[in-house]
Amino acid sequence: MLPMKRFLIVCLLLQAFNSNAQSLELGVGGGFSINGAPSGGNLIYKTDQSVANYALTMKLLYMTKSNWQFGFDAHMVELSGKSSKQYPSFYTQDSIGGDGKKFVYAKQAISVCFVGNKMFPVGNDKFYVGLAAGIGGSRNNTQVRKSNESYKAPDGGSGMVLGGQIGYIASLGEKLGLSVDVAIRHYSFTYDEGTAPFVLPEEKLKFGVLAVPVTIGLRYYFFKVDPYHVPRYNSGRPRGRSLY
Repeated sequence: MLPMKRFLIVCLLLQAFNSNAQSLELGVGGGFSINGAPSGGNLIYKTDQSVANYALTMKLLYMTKSNWQFGFDAHMVELSGKSSKQYPSFYTQDSIGGDGKKFVYAKQAISVCFVGNKMFPVGNDKFYVGLAAGIGGSRNNTQVRKSNESYKAPDGGSGMVLGGQIGYIASLGEKLGLSVDVAIRHYSFTYDEGTAPFVLPEEKLKFGVLAVPVTIGLRYYFFKVDPYHVPRYNSGRPRGRSLY
């Protein structure tokens, strides 16, 4: 009897979901990202020149009939930049910075956020603006340093991610859309294994970085309901004897 009750509950939840759903979509995209200097922490190595880094995104979003959109939005970006200022190196006798090389704070900064967007229909297209909150982590292979890199933050940072997004989706038919998305993501990273350079007594490394990923991609609609469609019932010719 218990499995039957669970089945009925799932059916009721799916019915409630479908009754209020206008679309369910999957989005993928790529582009570039720029970020600012670390702030709000204890890292002394700061950039003052932004560079364009890669950006990837994946989204799973559900839109209600009242044009509110909710779901999950994942980004992966590189967080890095250049500095015109020289700093003493914590690991060697040489200085770093002022040489055109990058400070790499995260080779892969990954975030997964719950997002809420307000959608504004523009004909068959849509414009949206919304907020995001979630978690993030950073990966950095400190054993490999390229010739254009002078500093790499430790591997394994984690923390909260906050931000927002704005974008436009152009309809490509019933199942596809072309999207342009501009997001703002603030990453707050704390490192359990890494210490802050030149900070005594020793402290765990922590800092925040603001990034702006700009991506172009595709949206695939698992289903999409036309909000202007009015269902017609008994549209066939009435049966029975005519009164005229």
